[in-house]
Amino acid sequence: MSETKFDMKLQAWLERSARRLGPVAARVEDSYAREALELAERLMLSKLGPYRLAVDQAQEANETSARAAEEVSKAQVAAEDAYARLHAASQAHYYTALSQGGAEREMLKRRLSRGMPQAPSAFTVLGVDRKRSVMSGALRYAEQTLGADHPVVAESRDSHEALSQALDNADNHKARAVKQTQRLFSSRECARLAYMAARQIVEAALSLDGDGSLSQLMPPISDVYAVRQIARAEVDEVEAQDEAEVVVAEPMIEPASPGDVVDA
Repeated sequence: MSETKFDMKLQAWLERSARRLGPVAARVEDSYAREALELAERLMLSKLGPYRLAVDQAQEANETSARAAEEVSKAQVAAEDAYARLHAASQAHYYTALSQGGAEREMLKRRLSRGMPQAPSAFTVLGVDRKRSVMSGALRYAEQTLGADHPVVAESRDSHEALSQALDNADNHKARAVKQTQRLFSSRECARLAYMAARQIVEAALSLDGDGSLSQLMPPISDVYAVRQIARAEVDEVEAQDEAEVVVAEPMIEPASPGDVVDA
C-alpha cells in the first residue's frame, strides 16, 4: 500500500515538474538558466518512462503470482479430497485382506502404516510441500495394493500431478515477481536521484534569473517520503484493529502415528 502510493506520487511529481519547466524555460532571460531548465526537464522525462514501465511490470508480476498462489490453494483442496478417498479405499482393502485370513497380518499392517502414514484429518493440516510428498508415497502404495488402474488411484494421481504443476507454476511466478520488484527498486532509486538532481539544477537556474519559485515548481523529495510515512501509519492502524479482534481457532489435529492402524 505505502510503496504503491509512493510510486504514484513520485511519478506524478516527475511528470508535473517536467511539464512546468517548459514554459518557465521559455520566458527566462538568462541563456544558461534556460539551458539548465531544459536539461532538468529532459533528465526527469528520461527516467519517468522506465520508472513507469518498472511499476507496471512489478504490479503485473505480483498479480500473476497471487493468482498462481490461488491455484495452489484450489489444488490443495482437490488433493485433500482425493487423499481421503485413497485412504478409505486402502483401509477397505486392508480389512478385506484381514478377513480372508493368512499369516501376513502384521506385514499388511506395517505396509499400510508406511504407505498411509497420515489420517485424512492430519493430512489437511500439513504444509503444501509435505502434502505433495505424503501424497506421492500414498500413491506408490496404492498402485501396488489397489492397482494403477483403480479409479480412486487414477483420481489421486491426477490430483497429485495438478498440485505439483500448480506449485511449480507458483514458484516460477513468485521468482519472476521478486525479480521485477528488484528492478522496480532500482528504477525507483534512479527516478528519485533524477528528481533530486533536477531540482538542484532548477534551483541554480532560477537563482541566475532571480526567481524564487522553486518550491512551487518542484517540492522537496522529503514530501514524497512524508506521503509514504502517512500511508504506513494507515496500514499499521488497520493491522492493529485486526489484531484486537479475538479469534477462536480450531484445535490442532495431531498427525496419526504410522503404527496406529486399528484392526477390525
